[in-house]
Amino acid sequence: MAFGLTNTGGGDGDFLPLLAYNAKAGRMKISQNVEVNGGWQRQETDITASNPAFVFDLATIKVGWLLFKAGMQPVKALVSLGQPLPPQPGGDYGNDDKGKALKPRQGFVMHVLGTDRVKREFASNAGTAVGSVDDLHTTYMTAPESKQGLLPVVQFTGATEVKSKHGSNYAPVFQIIKWVPRPAELAVDGSTPQPAPQPAPQSAASMGVTMAPGAGPTGAAIGDALPFAAEVR
Repeated sequence: MAFGLTNTGGGDGDFLPLLAYNAKAGRMKISQNVEVNGGWQRQETDITASNPAFVFDLATIKVGWLLFKAGMQPVKALVSLGQPLPPQPGGDYGNDDKGKALKPRQGFVMHVLGTDRVKREFASNAGTAVGSVDDLHTTYMTAPESKQGLLPVVQFTGATEVKSKHGSNYAPVFQIIKWVPRPAELAVDGSTPQPAPQPAPQSAASMGVTMAPGAGPTGAAIGDALPFAAEVR
């Protein structure tokens, strides 16, 4: 994956519905805020068994430092492709369940679009998830379709166990099943970009990102379902 970084505050992704992957359990979920009795609550749906597919906007993926902690706004220091990683954000973020100080870890953030045409943010700093998306990005960069400005429809087909001295984690398995023109919901700066030449493939390591060893959605639909919806099993 071509990882690069300039400090940002997180942008509109902080308010988007989410696509989330739990590397400890190998589960894929979507979540969004819903209004309940005048307040807002986070609603989660496990979509693992449905082998969901999404348009992955790998062309505008950002990388950098991420920290996710319940009850706290996510910490994000991100850059666009090709930019150098920023310093790791400092601060007191408390401790994990083993008593170790929490610190931001390297990861990625990108926008995805489901068959229901709901734009979501997909972000992770789990090594197994970063590794899988890194491999996926390499495939994207070398595909002739990416040179034409098309985006891949990526299906989650399961998870592979990765064992280490810290125990087992699960790497998501992603497969490109189709290529589509950039949907309007993923327009960049309010307009659909024209196809542009792609830079040469770069690995996460070459961009300064340290990799770990190993490697039906709900929501308000917008218009018709995406054309790949019927192909997803």
